[in-house]
Amino acid sequence: MPDLVLPVTEKEWNEALEKSKSKYVTFPENAVVGDVQVREVEVGLVDWDTPGQSIKIPVTVIEEGQDKGKSEKLSLGVLAKAAWKTDPALKALGLSRKTINGKVTITGIDDLVGQKRFGVFNLTEGRKGGDLNAEKVIYVKLTAITMERPATQETIL
Repeated sequence: MPDLVLPVTEKEWNEALEKSKSKYVTFPENAVVGDVQVREVEVGLVDWDTPGQSIKIPVTVIEEGQDKGKSEKLSLGVLAKAAWKTDPALKALGLSRKTINGKVTITGIDDLVGQKRFGVFNLTEGRKGGDLNAEKVIYVKLTAITMERPATQETIL
């Protein structure tokens, strides 16, 4: 059989391959819900996710490999009921808080931009769109950002 000439250019082919890759950090084929992957990341600009309710800490994978360049965000609540989760997350990032005019203030945010950290990604199961009646889906979620690479899954939890 002679060679097959496809009706696309090399550039078009490669662009289509790039677009088809998952935007999420990859897990092995045999991964199960609860598995963890850690990637070296660079932190972006912290900003409001939902103004007055949550902040987002964007990261981009900088570790060499198939996930390099993929982006994700860690969302943290800023209301008092979320303090149990947000306070340790801020400390793990190297941020601190103080009180200014009676309000909790997170300091050091500008210094965090561009810093190298480690993103902890979990294979998670949930309902599509958060709707309790929707089908269950398995997805990748950034659950923590740490200053040092965790040695084992136990050190992450």
